[in-house]
Formats: sequence, C-alpha cells, structure tokens
Amino acid sequence: MVITKSEVLTGRKEKDMKGSLVGTHQMGEILQLWYSSPTGDESDSQIHNINCKSVQEAQDLEDEHRRRWDLEPVVRVEEESKTAELCGQIYATDW
Repeated sequence: MVITKSEVLTGRKEKDMKGSLVGTHQMGEILQLWYSSPTGDESDSQIHNINCKSVQEAQDLEDEHRRRWDLEPVVRVEEESKTAELCGQIYATDW
C-alpha cells in the first residue's frame, strides 16, 4: 500500500498524482496543486484542485504542502496593502 503525501496531509484518500509537486495556487477556498510530468514531457502534467472549508484551511494546507515538498514559502500580501515584498525587494501591487 502506498500512502501519498496528500493523503497524509489531508487524512483522506486523494486521487493518484504522478510527478513532483512544482507549484501551488490558492484561490479563496480552493487550493490547486501543480505536478510536473513524470515522463519529462509537458503533455501529461497535472493540476489537482482541493476544495477546502475556508480560506485559512486552504492557506494552511498550501503552506504544509510547500514545506513537505521543499518548495519556497508563499509570500502573502494583505488585501489593503499596495506593496509586496519578494526576495527583499518591495513591489507595487496596484498596477
């Protein structure tokens, strides 16, 4: 029996995803997990959507996935803010 990282993180059986997690995207209560192609060709890369109970749960799950897969942490910007910091640089976000 193989237990996936996603199953460990969520506590429920998820569909079998092949390849490495290369990115995440959180949109409200939905978390997308982006997997690279296991064959090296881009035609079979996969995106897995996880419907969460809240925005906070989606953010927490995203943080945990990124930590366990050794991806850079997400830099979140408060909605009221007009700037964001990325790699020590400040950028305008209201273009």
